[in-house]
Amino acid sequence: MADVPDDTYTDGKRAVRAAQVIGELAGQGQPFFFAVGFSKPHLPFVAPKKYWDLYQREDFTMPPNKGIPPGYPPYAANLSAGELRQYADINDRVPTEFPDDLNARLLHGYAACTSYADANVGILLDALEKHGLEENTIVVVWGDHGWKLGDHSTWCKHTNFECDTRAPLLMRVPGSEAGQVCQRLVEF
Repeated sequence: MADVPDDTYTDGKRAVRAAQVIGELAGQGQPFFFAVGFSKPHLPFVAPKKYWDLYQREDFTMPPNKGIPPGYPPYAANLSAGELRQYADINDRVPTEFPDDLNARLLHGYAACTSYADANVGILLDALEKHGLEENTIVVVWGDHGWKLGDHSTWCKHTNFECDTRAPLLMRVPGSEAGQVCQRLVEF
């Protein structure tokens, strides 16, 4: 982790540039559609130091759902966590053999990257407010998949466990009631 400004990394650069584009679009006085993609909290878990500092590593614990549920085919559980195995300090291990300090570091990194992503979304929301667009702009934030954080004694995605398939979908629609939760399946 490096003690650097947010815009040192790609997502921070995207947020700054996107905020500028929002200003340019606002100046045109026309309705617009604008999409911005952020990479975090995806691997690698790299974020400015201040986001790591929001959390104490020793506070992270592994989820209680260890192992594969009875009857679940082992080949479908992605027990190798292939995406993580591309990293030098992990590549010869499987998740069931990860030491506690490695699991805690991964959980810490995911939390730091999630907070970094949240800050970058905040830059865009601030830009909408700055340009008077917050009351007539629909904002949609979504992720393309969930992520196992040690659930079922493994990491990453690529399974049909709910933690892999449950993706965030948040919508702010001016004039709509806030705080509504939908438990139904959605497809996007």
